[in-house]
Amino acid sequence: MPRKRRRNAPWRPRLLGGAALVAVAACAVALRQRCDGAAHVVVKDGVRWLVQGGDVIGAAYVGHPEYAAFRGWAVQRVAGAARPAATNALVVGVGAGSVVNHLRQTLDADAVELDADVARLATEHFGVKANSVHCGDGVALLRTAGRLYDLVLVDVVDPSSAATTVAALDAAVATPRVAAGGLLVLNVVALDDAEGLDFLRFAASALARRFAVVRAVRDSPPEDAGATNVVFFASDDAVDWPAPADEPEVGSQEWVAAHVAAWELVSCVRGSCDLAFRGVSVAWRAAEGPPRPGPAYDARAAADLANLTAGFLPAADRVPPRSACAARLWRRYAEPSPCALRPVVWMARKTPRKLPSAPSVSA
Repeated sequence: MPRKRRRNAPWRPRLLGGAALVAVAACAVALRQRCDGAAHVVVKDGVRWLVQGGDVIGAAYVGHPEYAAFRGWAVQRVAGAARPAATNALVVGVGAGSVVNHLRQTLDADAVELDADVARLATEHFGVKANSVHCGDGVALLRTAGRLYDLVLVDVVDPSSAATTVAALDAAVATPRVAAGGLLVLNVVALDDAEGLDFLRFAASALARRFAVVRAVRDSPPEDAGATNVVFFASDDAVDWPAPADEPEVGSQEWVAAHVAAWELVSCVRGSCDLAFRGVSVAWRAAEGPPRPGPAYDARAAADLANLTAGFLPAADRVPPRSACAARLWRRYAEPSPCALRPVVWMARKTPRKLPSAPSVSA
């Protein structure tokens, strides 16, 4: 005997169809949110910008990619001149490749980038050599034993929070990747107020407990207001600045290099630290450094940096076009990976030389 059809059966297809539409809409919203944060390139006013999540993470002058578009990268490039005998380098955080491209002119440089899309764009638009970027967590790599480098440069600043920078700082302090006499370079963003100076003292103290010599340099003159890049240089050997070129053009990367000594904020030698900025002088022991400022400081620094970025590239230009979403998905699943064929693990398989003990901090 055939089963009787239930009277309310017709509602089921409508319910399932409605649920499917809701699921599709939710997926579309989630996908759009992911695409809004996707890395993409914007060309405006003679500059090629690399944007991710609405933040500028790289830039290069159209027609002159060899010049550093931002002073912070020009300061980081000083690392090569500070260690002229260096033969290799590790760069964590590729961005548009300003630093790694510069270093590769004179030495062998491994580069690690967390986002494969950033690695692809750096290759396609900013002159980074194809298949020369290792995709993975470079901050985690810093903590692993493996190949040693004469230069280790870390620039993973997250404009929305200082947490990423602090994680990189912790990894940099613990890293066994710096060769004997090598140089660690770490970029941070700091405000120019009392809390910003405390943040710099916190970072300097952490590095000075690991390295014998620590120096920190702003990427702009002391009178410039607001958030700015501050680049730390740390080593167990002396850190000396290169001799400036004769009368470099104002604003050029040579001009920045010539002002590194004048823009220096912090100096630590064997655990004794000094900070001097706009008439404020502070001396302290690294073992007694201040705690890291809290979330309120992070929020203020992020807002200040966002305002600074808006002056370079308006917010409307930092939103990727809808066509970039489909292109991003197509490239991710249909095209070969932009990453180096040798995975990050390859760099962890080298037999490390034993590092000398860091000089002890005297009481």
